[in-house]
Amino acid sequence: MVEHVREDGLGGAVPPGFELEVDDPALLKDPEVLDLLAKANESIEENPLHRYVPHTRQRIFHEHRVKTKAFVGGNRSGKSTATVIDCLIQAIDEEMIPEHLRGYRIWPKGTKFKCRFITPDYGKPYQSLLETIQLWVPPSQLKGGSWETAYKDKDHVVRFANGSVFDFMTTEQPPSKHGGSARHRIVWDEEPPDTEDGERIYTQARMRIADYHGDMLWGFTPISEKLGWVFDEIHEQAVEDGEELSERVWLNESEGLLLVQATIYENPHLSEEGREDAIAGIRGDQRSAVTEGAFTNAKGLVWEAFEATPAPEGIHVVPEEWLDKELVQGLEHLDTIDPGQVQTAILFGGVDKHGRVVIYDELALSGRSAVPEQAAESIASLREGWGLSEVCKYSIIDPAARSRDLASGEKIGEAWIAAGIPITYGKHDVEAGCMEVERRLIHHVDDGEGGKKPYPLIVISSRCKNLIRQMRKYRKKPKEDGSFGVVKKDDHACDALRYLCMERRVPVRRKRRRRGQSWTPGTAPPFKPSPRRQGTVMGKYT
Repeated sequence: MVEHVREDGLGGAVPPGFELEVDDPALLKDPEVLDLLAKANESIEENPLHRYVPHTRQRIFHEHRVKTKAFVGGNRSGKSTATVIDCLIQAIDEEMIPEHLRGYRIWPKGTKFKCRFITPDYGKPYQSLLETIQLWVPPSQLKGGSWETAYKDKDHVVRFANGSVFDFMTTEQPPSKHGGSARHRIVWDEEPPDTEDGERIYTQARMRIADYHGDMLWGFTPISEKLGWVFDEIHEQAVEDGEELSERVWLNESEGLLLVQATIYENPHLSEEGREDAIAGIRGDQRSAVTEGAFTNAKGLVWEAFEATPAPEGIHVVPEEWLDKELVQGLEHLDTIDPGQVQTAILFGGVDKHGRVVIYDELALSGRSAVPEQAAESIASLREGWGLSEVCKYSIIDPAARSRDLASGEKIGEAWIAAGIPITYGKHDVEAGCMEVERRLIHHVDDGEGGKKPYPLIVISSRCKNLIRQMRKYRKKPKEDGSFGVVKKDDHACDALRYLCMERRVPVRRKRRRRGQSWTPGTAPPFKPSPRRQGTVMGKYT
């Protein structure tokens, strides 16, 4: 029988967090065994990495050698430990790396490893990161043999005896501060802000690792309340364009990107009580992010009802093979255009005999291809592929196209007309347009049994990847006065969808009211005598 004996049963012979399995408890009274345990304990104190046994998700993260690795996990899922230890393995002397971790070493012996950690600020996240490094670094590997001599708070730098360096910066600092010398690695300890400065810092970080052909690690819980550029760079490229190696592990080989998603429940070093304490009091809208590492949008999506999963699991997106030429040719066609300086989105759709808006194809154009003359050729080619005429009877365009192009002075809408695309200007009311799309997404019909069943009045082909991607993260951003607003970024396809749905609004069915009596001049209504009350003239006051 195997017996589990913890530290408190061995008088301190077993390091904290360890558990021994012994067949014969009497062995624990043997002086030689206790002496061996004491030596093991001393060895672990000299090199804490001996007690790091990566769990399954951490092991996958360490094993892969790609340009970008992201460990996106819930709180206490082991993401920070994994990123810190992976960096320590590169920084310390090779002979100090425990044998079971040596396979994770990337840089050759003698490399003076230069690593930069980026945190939100120098507050709690930064202090927590320092504590994790201090917990796992072998003291002998630090400059001067101790933390006090190796780390200087005013410089925000940890120096190693062999010349390796960890430096620390924050996303509060301006992008210009993130320049400087080359680094072997950049580590994002938390999700950076979804702002222009955040993207500029990211661009600077990529420049820093170019000289050494270095890599970038991410370890964070996605609770920024926005699905922004980090979502695009990590989740979209890995999940949508990569291969799922195993459950919640994706690899995009062409981009050199690995995404590992872990939950708090997959950390075997946490007790059940510890897990419950960690998630107690977490807001419901953040629970999946904090416990599972799932990308969420706590501020609320515009179209929360939208299901991006293709049918039969979902109800709004259908496999592209379901929409054949015969079905498409039978639509009342309404193409929509949202021109932009960065991207021009064109949706090809129509309305079927059931009143459903069907989006069967799309174009996402940029640069030269977005010029009206070039775009017109792309439109004609795509429509001909569906067995349709080169142009739609008329296309709905962003009403802002009435304005003039600053470079040419020509009105944008007129440029499209000149290119051979008949247009009509759409309705720009953002709130009404979003509401109209929502009404189509949540539409129900009678199920014949006194209840209701979903019957969406909008159907999107799975080939419309750009539209689906944008709808999944199209989010609200109330204006300063509290009125409805949306995040105006990467939303051209969503705008085009709004224009189309506003052109064919869902009829509002109102309940019929009982028609009241009307009076016709020269007639009198039927006489209906009312019963007279019994009593005297003054009633009860008589």
